[in-house]
Amino acid sequence: YTLDKGELSAQAPLEVASDPPVAFDREVISTLTRSGCILGTCHGNLHGKGGFRLSLRGDDPHFDYYRLAVEFSQRRIDLFDPGKSLLLLKATAQQSHQGGKRFANDSFEYQAIKSWIEQGAPESSASTLVAIEVLPAYQRIAPGNRSARVIVQARYTDGSIRDVTRWSRREPSLPSGLEVSQDGIIQTQHAMDVSSGATYLNGRAAARLVFLGQSVPSAIEPKQPGFQIANN
Repeated sequence: YTLDKGELSAQAPLEVASDPPVAFDREVISTLTRSGCILGTCHGNLHGKGGFRLSLRGDDPHFDYYRLAVEFSQRRIDLFDPGKSLLLLKATAQQSHQGGKRFANDSFEYQAIKSWIEQGAPESSASTLVAIEVLPAYQRIAPGNRSARVIVQARYTDGSIRDVTRWSRREPSLPSGLEVSQDGIIQTQHAMDVSSGATYLNGRAAARLVFLGQSVPSAIEPKQPGFQIANN
């Protein structure tokens, strides 16, 4: 890649790669985390839920792979008809599920897991996550503008950097008063100072957003030269 600016020129290698196939220890685990399936209140609990336990937040992918794709003769996945997999039927509430509906049939979460099963449900070995960042780390949003966007970026041991915004779980510091979409759009109806936390695999990070309010003019105007306040 070459950048020219007047008489100055700079060159740097730039490689843009297409998204690799869905990896169990990356997309599948992060999808289950984002959907709340492997948190402490669900199957990530020490005692599991409904007789089924996974590791908390996917901290042990090998254990999770065994429980999902191997145990009980692969009863939780269907390699011949992925859409009939027990894992998907329960998550979409097509079969009775104590945890209720976690995502819809037309959602990217559903497609990610279905694609993994269509690939033969392999136990992949994706590059290990080093850290994540929520960018921009700090924003001051002008009065009257009640919308902003953040992205979640992940860095791996192989040197690659990926946008994992839609794969991450967002956790704002305020429980109400704002909406957060899966593509990172944050909307509010009034001024506020909020922290937007993100969890992706075992990485956690946050950014700060300050939605500024309208300035309130002073009730008493400053005295100008040659101006006197009349006493009636």
